[in-house]
Amino acid sequence: MKIGAGGIGFDVATPLGRKFNLRGTGYFFRYNATITEDYITYGGDIQLASGGGSLDWYPFNGSFRLSAGFIAYNGNQLTGSAAVNPNQSFTLNGNTYYSSATDPIHASATLKLGSTAAPTFGFGWGNIVPRKANKHFSVPVEIGFAYVGYPHVDLGFVGSTCDEFGEACQTVGSNPTFQEDLAAQKSKYRDDLSALRFYPILSIGFGYKF
Repeated sequence: MKIGAGGIGFDVATPLGRKFNLRGTGYFFRYNATITEDYITYGGDIQLASGGGSLDWYPFNGSFRLSAGFIAYNGNQLTGSAAVNPNQSFTLNGNTYYSSATDPIHASATLKLGSTAAPTFGFGWGNIVPRKANKHFSVPVEIGFAYVGYPHVDLGFVGSTCDEFGEACQTVGSNPTFQEDLAAQKSKYRDDLSALRFYPILSIGFGYKF
């Protein structure tokens, strides 16, 4: 069992010769919360789920290892929502809008952390299949990354916006200026989150050899 950047996880391994292990790994975690700030109610859900395998090489016959493998399933994503109170202002791409009193703004967002499958690279210490006959326990540590590709960002709005006096209301779908700001904000989020294409692998666990 282990805990790390991917959530709560587990490893299962079998030896392949003296210096190699074949290892399967999986992670899972979920958390959601709702907060209200500046008259806007935000809801968020973090879902982490992934699984794959790797080949571990112990070049010095000790605890240090180098690993190369793959993620066969990447279900890591974040979803969020926001509800803007009637007549309250909010900003999009640096421009200010006002939520309609009769058709207030609701927003939703989804961040998918890369592609479904991805290669992984890393190094660490600890062998959950120790070669010594009288050794059963280990504390494995792993550091590395998975190249999952650029994150997918989806951002949507429904409702109407008005001017600061609550007049000249228009649905967001029929407002070309709002749609331009929405497209620019999506592009900005993609650029800001581009570093997540290298998803971190960082974990510590507790192993037992049967």
